[in-house]
Amino acid sequence: YIAMTAKLDAMSPLKVLSRGYSVTQTAGGEVVRSVHQVCAGDTIRLKLNDGILDATVTGVLEDEK
Repeated sequence: YIAMTAKLDAMSPLKVLSRGYSVTQTAGGEVVRSVHQVCAGDTIRLKLNDGILDATVTGVLEDEK
């Protein structure tokens, strides 16, 4: 039971943010999961552990697979 609780705690969105990750959203509030969701010039919002950054996309680079 304790191990399961620790795993759930580690996966908590707030705990993930505290490790340096962020959640990126479009101006409309949609979570960005792909570079295809944004274009240069778009405004995006990044939710960090201690606040929010509003930013403008200056370029989009797709991974070469």
